[in-house]
Amino acid sequence: MEAQVDIKEAVADAKKYVSEIFAEEGIANLSLEEIEFDDADGTWNVTVGFDRVWSDENPIVRMARGRIYKRIGISDSDGRLRYVKNR
Repeated sequence: MEAQVDIKEAVADAKKYVSEIFAEEGIANLSLEEIEFDDADGTWNVTVGFDRVWSDENPIVRMARGRIYKRIGISDSDGRLRYVKNR
């Protein structure tokens, strides 16, 4: 099956959804980590990473909490969000 949504569109959509969904949590440094296309169900699986801006001013505490990775499922047929999972 040939993809209908361009790879760049899938990445842009995934980043947009994550930015919107986690907006109230103050995420920063959003970046693409991995991408693959699942032919079986027509889904772009896009893994993104980001930091949460915690209220704690101590940088050691912030670093100990680590980077967050999410796997975002984007429908190939219409670019809609299918899922957000922990990676």
